[in-house]
Amino acid sequence: MRSIIFFLLAAILFSCTKGDEPLPKSPPIAKLEFPADRKASTGTIIVISGQNLASNLSDNIIKVGGVPVTFVERLNEFGAISTDGGKTQILLTCVPPGAQSGEVTLTVGDQTLEMGGLVIHTYGSGGAWKQVKDYPGIGAGIDQKGFVINNKIYTGFAINPESNQPCLLAFDPATNKWERKADFPGGARTAFVAFGVGGKGYVGLGNRGDASSLTDSFEKDFWEYDPSTDKWTKKADFPGNRRSGAYSMSIGGRGYVGGGLDVAIKIVNDFWEYNPNSDSWQKKKSFPRIEAFSYGVNHEIPITFSSKNFGYFISGEMADIYGLKYACWLYSPGDDDWYYIPQIPLPEIPANLSQTGFWSKIFTFGFSIDDKVYIGAPNAYYKGDKPGNFFVFDEQTLQWTKLADYPGWTGRSAYYVVGRKAYVGLDHLQSDLWEFAP
Repeated sequence: MRSIIFFLLAAILFSCTKGDEPLPKSPPIAKLEFPADRKASTGTIIVISGQNLASNLSDNIIKVGGVPVTFVERLNEFGAISTDGGKTQILLTCVPPGAQSGEVTLTVGDQTLEMGGLVIHTYGSGGAWKQVKDYPGIGAGIDQKGFVINNKIYTGFAINPESNQPCLLAFDPATNKWERKADFPGGARTAFVAFGVGGKGYVGLGNRGDASSLTDSFEKDFWEYDPSTDKWTKKADFPGNRRSGAYSMSIGGRGYVGGGLDVAIKIVNDFWEYNPNSDSWQKKKSFPRIEAFSYGVNHEIPITFSSKNFGYFISGEMADIYGLKYACWLYSPGDDDWYYIPQIPLPEIPANLSQTGFWSKIFTFGFSIDDKVYIGAPNAYYKGDKPGNFFVFDEQTLQWTKLADYPGWTGRSAYYVVGRKAYVGLDHLQSDLWEFAP
């Protein structure tokens, strides 16, 4: 299992291809490594190991239930280590749209191998959800963060092998297409913050992961992306301590950043407002319940998003330890204060499944459209066999209502709002993206 995780993480961080090369003379040998339980849905990662595979990736033709995959990447090129001197190749792809349950096949030249079947679960749309164009790769990096500018979604941050910098891609819902943009010049990192405000995008803080000491790789730098010029500009550093795992959002023309794990290996709850017009930071009222997102040095990055006038911070795991079940707070910039709002009415996890621990209670996404707040909840008690719960919160009545379930994979997803539609998906093991219209 550790080797599979290593392969997946390596693949998320890097991507590259080679030119045309002749097909191998010996017949191919291959094995389906992941998913081990042979259960999947559209966008689920597929990992194949084998020998005598084609050097040119496009000559390795992979099909799921007879449907060709949309891309193939080679994990060996991302730093994955084989135990036989490099003879074994590790290929990665995803279940393509339209695939049904059936055999996974690999064709190299005139040789076709059957590697066993996958059970493909096709989720219902619930009347409000529909799948749009997949992210053109294996996922949007380990952290699926980004921002919305001028009705386009900007995300990615997996490494571009040509520049060795995190790449940026833009999705245009109007055309249902992805487009490559200027690489992020701040270097590779995880657990960073990102938000859009004033027609520009902002990225910063986080963990580079390239230092001998954990905290030596923590950052506090801050960068601005201008879509009109497709360029990045360094801005004023975040004034708090260097940190990883902070949370962020934008409300009414301002950006907000706070929390996380700082260089003293301490969970912090400070909260800062960024003014893009003056490129300046101002300290605001700290989050009142630091323990809601922390347990010792373990901390949860809460689901954060904003409506027109408020910011929302939602915890599903750490807060439960302290009896704050499915805790939800509202931040009001008008009076610089925090308010606890009613808990989300999730059903209890059955006793025979409760041993999965509090991690099974994590929320996966959240967004706001008009005066309503939408939350995607876990499906741990379904063991992945059903889509996740979906709730709406009315800011006027302060009531939660359950809606038709979210149809996609319920990992910790990225989430964006463009106009009156939301876009959810791009878990680090998924490439699918779903559109929600209320």
